[in-house]
Amino acid sequence: FLGQATHRLTVWHSNFSSTTIAIIAHFLAVGPSNDIDAESMDLPAIRETCNDLLERFLFLYQDLDHQNPVNAFRSQFVLQLLAHTHLRSCIRCPDILALRTDTLKAFGVQGALALSCAALEHAIQLFQRGDVDVDNQISTWGKATAKTPLKLNRTSGKESSAALAFSEQNWGTCTRHYYTLVAKCDHLALTEIVSMANALVLPATDSLLDDGSLRVDSAAEDLGVSIDQCMNICRTNTLSLHGLLT
Repeated sequence: FLGQATHRLTVWHSNFSSTTIAIIAHFLAVGPSNDIDAESMDLPAIRETCNDLLERFLFLYQDLDHQNPVNAFRSQFVLQLLAHTHLRSCIRCPDILALRTDTLKAFGVQGALALSCAALEHAIQLFQRGDVDVDNQISTWGKATAKTPLKLNRTSGKESSAALAFSEQNWGTCTRHYYTLVAKCDHLALTEIVSMANALVLPATDSLLDDGSLRVDSAAEDLGVSIDQCMNICRTNTLSLHGLLT
């Protein structure tokens, strides 16, 4: 039982990184034209867009409006990630009174929300620096498919994913900082965030494998549909923001 629980926890954690890269890759691939088949943005444009998103942590805010604290942790990026990596995997979770799972489902998402924020910052920085190429993350079917970024280890002379990985060593401190911020949200705010994210969780559960992970083809398809429907407002506001900053 302990081994199975550990495995599920590992899968749950790894889904944050891979799903985040898929979401950001799709967002950048579609670009201003809102057409994934159109020519992709060049690296300077991608860096500019990522800079805009990272500016004052706008990628965390609903409508990219950082001036209203209520908007924190309500961006489409955060909601999509929370929905597909955490809430969706909780669909089959039984109600256990002793563990107060009803409370956890309602607003007990501080840890998952902190992981979502850190994973998003990690992914955006990867694209910003050019460590990850948008075109390499999009398959021939136009679906975002997370591929582990590699970096040359000068000591061994071999490419390794460790330096760029979303790991405790690289992103533990950042994740704990986000947790401190999320923990300041009251139960009502967290309940509203969960409700908004739950609206993005597709009711079908047949794409969940027995270990709690998402089936790759189904996940890509569902993410593509869901992102297309919900990311336009982020894209529009990013372009508007860039116009104000230039």
